[in-house]
Formats: sequence, C-alpha cells, structure tokens
Amino acid sequence: MTVYMSHSYESEVDDSELLIEARLAEAGRIMKRLPAADRRHVDQLKRLRAHWPDFVREGFDAWISYNRENATYRAPPPTAVEIDRMDEALVWLSWLYPQSLPPKIPSDVGRIVWSRAVDHAGWRTIMRLRRQRSGSKIPGGNSHVMVRQHYRSAITVIKNNLIRAGIELKLPVDWTS
Repeated sequence: MTVYMSHSYESEVDDSELLIEARLAEAGRIMKRLPAADRRHVDQLKRLRAHWPDFVREGFDAWISYNRENATYRAPPPTAVEIDRMDEALVWLSWLYPQSLPPKIPSDVGRIVWSRAVDHAGWRTIMRLRRQRSGSKIPGGNSHVMVRQHYRSAITVIKNNLIRAGIELKLPVDWTS
C-alpha cells in the first residue's frame, strides 16, 4: 500500500495525523474505483456489438491487437470494507465545513484537503487554483507555505474531532499485508 505523504517534516507530525492523511488518500482512490452511476451507454454498445459478425485474428494482426500499447486497465471495484472506510473518511471532511471551523482557518480548507487527498496536488498547484477561484483577495493568505499550514491545521481539526468523538484510529487489517 502506497501512502502519499504531504510533508517532508515527519518529526512535527504524529502517527494519527499520518494515518488520517493515508485514510483520506485511500478514500480518494476508492472513489475513483467506484463504478459509474450511469451505464446506459455501455449497454447500448453491447447491443450494437452483438450484430457484428465474429472473426478470428490470425498471425501478425493478432499479435498487434494483443500487444496494444494504449490499452487501459481499470482497477477492480472496491470491496465493501473499503467502501465503509471511504464513507467514514468522508464524514471527517464534513467537520471541515466553514460553519464548524475555528475562526482563523479559511473556509476553503476542505477543498485543500480533498484536492491533496484525491489528486495529490502540489502546494503551488493548490495555491494557483485558490487564486483562480476566489480572485485577488484570499482569506488566510495564499503562499504555498500558508496553504500547507492551513492543511496541517485542518488535519489537526479532524484529529481533535476524532478524539472528542472517542474514535480510535487503527491501521486497517488489509494494509498490513
């Protein structure tokens, strides 16, 4: 299991914060693996393909079609346990709504955390996206250092809410293998 670290200063971060980051990153990966909600176009293609005659590829033509370089492989759909963990991590993001945040944390910190978890976006990329979204005046500053500090404070808010709710974070069983 690959855990994407959001910082290079691990001495300032405890294990629970690292586990929160890993669980949010896992939630983003699981969300990408969920099947599409609307599958009508796939059914239409299957019906059309049924009308085409079958043919067997032979020789060099078969080898080229087998060894395609532009073939894409989709990960298998997530298991029920993974979906439960994703749902739990998405509840954590609800603690980052602007109404429930401490006053010094900007209101878009949930977007910062989610873009970091799903896209593994760099700090400067997030900084540019914030500037495009909100224009010239950005609450809380917009340097990459400030964006990183907002992210760290959001992870701390999640950690404090987990402690307050009495939820103990454990390493999932399927991560240890």
